[in-house]
This record gives sequence, C-alpha cells and structure tokens, in this order.
Amino acid sequence: MSHTIHPHIPNNTAIHFTYRILTLNINGIESHNRIRMLEDFLHRHDIDIVLLQEVTNADVLDVKGYLIIHNVGTLLRGTAILHKINITLNKVERLPTGRGMAAYFGDTCIANIYAPSGTARRTEREDFFNEEVIGLLPINPTNLILAGDFNCVLNTTDCTGQRTCSRALARLVSGLRLTDAWTSGSNRCAYTHYTPTGASRIDRIYISEELTHCKQGAETIAAAFTDHLAVLIRIKLATPMLLRGKGRWNMNASILKETSFQRNFRSSWGEWTDHVKRYPDILHWWVHYVKKKIKILTIREGAEKNADRRRLEEFYYAVIYDIVREPGQQTDKMAKLKSLKAKIVRLNSTYRQRLMLNTAEHDRIDGETPTLHHLLNSRKRQEDRTIYKIRDGNGEIQETSLAILQAFATHYMNAFKSIDVSEGSLDDILKCNIIPIPPELNSALTAPISEDEIKVAISKGKPHKAPGIDGIGLEF
Repeated sequence: MSHTIHPHIPNNTAIHFTYRILTLNINGIESHNRIRMLEDFLHRHDIDIVLLQEVTNADVLDVKGYLIIHNVGTLLRGTAILHKINITLNKVERLPTGRGMAAYFGDTCIANIYAPSGTARRTEREDFFNEEVIGLLPINPTNLILAGDFNCVLNTTDCTGQRTCSRALARLVSGLRLTDAWTSGSNRCAYTHYTPTGASRIDRIYISEELTHCKQGAETIAAAFTDHLAVLIRIKLATPMLLRGKGRWNMNASILKETSFQRNFRSSWGEWTDHVKRYPDILHWWVHYVKKKIKILTIREGAEKNADRRRLEEFYYAVIYDIVREPGQQTDKMAKLKSLKAKIVRLNSTYRQRLMLNTAEHDRIDGETPTLHHLLNSRKRQEDRTIYKIRDGNGEIQETSLAILQAFATHYMNAFKSIDVSEGSLDDILKCNIIPIPPELNSALTAPISEDEIKVAISKGKPHKAPGIDGIGLEF
C-alpha cells in the first residue's frame, strides 16, 4: 500500500491512499506447498485486499501478515477475503451457499462473487445474479467494487469459442452503472482462464462511477498454483466524498409483529402517559414527546433484531464449518448443510424485505421476494431524490452538502421573511366577494372527528407508507 501524505491539508480534503486489490480463483488449494506459494505471491505483489473464490478449506489459508474472513458455505466451494492486518473491514455479509460475501472498507462496499459455471447451469446463474447477489449489495447509492469469478462474459471480445452470457449480470452492471476496471480506457483484452476449447475473461473487477477517476491501473498476473490468472487494480480510496444525510426515516412495519416490540411498547406506554401533565394538552404531548419516543423505540428494536440476526447467522456459519471439517459420509453432511442453509435463508428473507420500503407501489407486491429489479428501482428513486448541485441566489454553482443546505436555508428565509402590510389590507381582502359558509355546513365542519372517520382515512393508505414527516407508518 502506497501512501501520499501532505502535512498541510485543507479541512475539506481527504488524504489519498492507493490500495492494491486483487481477485483470484484458487481452485480449492489445500496443500501446504501451494498455500506458501499463495503467501509468497501476495507478499511479492504487495496486495492489500484479496478476494478468493473456490475456497474449500479456510483453515489452511493461514497467510502471514493477513487476516481472513471466509465463507466456505454449504456447497463447500466458497469465497474468502484476506486483508492486511493494518486494514479494517466491517459489516460483513455472506451468502449461505458460499458463493458470495461482502465487507465495507470505510464507505466502499467490496463484494466477492463466485457464480455457478457452465452452460448447463445457465438458469441457476441467472437466478444467482437476479436474486442471491442483491443480499450483498448496498441499498443506498455508495462506492462499490464488485469482483470475482463470474463464469460468464458480457462481450464477444472476452472469449474465444462458445460464449456464455448472462442477461441478469448485464442488467446488474448497467443498472448500478458499474464500469469494468480492465477495459475502462483500453481496448486490450487479457484472458484469465484457458481450457482445451478456448479462453475467456471470466475473472473481472467492476467499479462504480465515482471510483473510475480513482483507478490507477489494472493488470493480470499469472499464478502457478491455480489455472486462473489474477486480476489486480490499483485504486485510490478515501477520496473526498459528498456528505449526504441518511434521508427521512420510515418505520419498518414488520417490527410491529415482533413480540418483543409489542411487550416493550406496552411497558413504555405506561411511562409515557405519566408525562401528559407536563404538556399544555394531549396534542402537544403526542407530537413533541410520544412520536419521538416511538421512533427511538422502533430504531432500537430494529438494531437489536439485526444484531441478533447477525449473531445467529454467525453461529450457523460456524456450525457449517464444523460439519465441513468433521469426518463422515458426504451424503450425511449434505443433508445437515442443506438444513442450515434453509435456516440462514429464512433469517435473511425478513431482513431483505427492507428493500421494499423504498420501492414504488406499482413495483411492489406484498410478500414478494426482493430481486435485482427492486434493488435497482430503490436505488434509482434515492438517486432521483438526491440533489448533487444547485445554483444559489448569487448565480454560483454549489456542490458540497454544507453549501447546498446553506443555499436552501437562505432562499427560504428570504422567501418567507415578514413583509410590511398596510393597514386595512385584510379588510380589503375580505370584501372580495368571499361567500360565508352556511350554518348547516359550518356545523358539520366544526363537529369532532369520529373514530370511524379516522379508520376510513387510515384504511385508504397504502402499505409501508408514512402519512407524515415523522415516518410512523399507517400499519402502526
């Protein structure tokens, strides 16, 4: 890792670090000799982060100077991420099959993919890119590095002989506006896998638009311990980023069905009602106190539920790995692994429903499994709502978050500041043929709102919708 440090850096500028990120299919190597060859390979090329595919035994991947995050999975040919000990990766996500995993390096999501191979598994590969992979990808627009062994190509120039394509992958790459790090700015081609019938570039690294100007170079490197070539990119991360808020909070209605939430809500409600006397009326109590408490309680319950999910998922993965290592018949192991995979999938199904919170109504069906279609639509809606630059009152273009916020604040302060009103203006306005409300209609308008009217109003709302800026959903 090469560092370029400047002693006097403006407050709004980040230090640039160039990292070397590599992807490689290691063909399930387990012998001590080949592992040492891998270790020498990584040290010789000074690799910072390594994405490995076809990992069959993570126990043997003991590489000096590196930490490992592995996902052998239920198929016993999984993925792993190795990183130098001075690098911190967090928020790890895994696919139960082992065919994918992701981790965050700062604000950048790094996803490691090992897609199903062969023309006979075309449908399985399409389902993998259309459904499974979205469990690894960030919902919100952010920097993304998507790399691995894709076992298919998108361009005719990337292979000789029979071409194995994937429409789902093409849609994913296009929808997320990813760029092939190898071909960007170059027409050269370098195959990464050779067979008796041809050659192909199935090992690739894709990067998001924001990272294209950060790429320093790309190359393929031969590795004697596998039949794949490694793909390496040199890229600057931690470049200055526009700071964006988290957006408006929306209640996840699924939390309302949780027994723990219902129990905690009943317990909290008694405490909250004791505070009514501190407010002038029940409306002020509800708006300024209870709504905030509901939001805090819901967020806390959601965070605890997610933490429990992660802990249980980690436990299941540990059990999977224990089964893989223990002696016994392969058929017996596969039955246990299949059961554990089903449990992990069930765990993640509820979690992945968060995609639906930011999906347009016409694109959402209750109970529907989230797919690539929902992910792309959700991200597009968020991007469409994000303001990246504006022209302020002085005609100058503003692009930083602080300047954009300040421009809006200034505009609306000027637009809604008090203005001088001449005496008698209101009387003149009231003389402009304004028809008084008849007494019978006035009585109906001023009558108290009934419970039935409230129920009718709420029942007209759509699922997963919040009628106000507080984010509290109609289901609540």
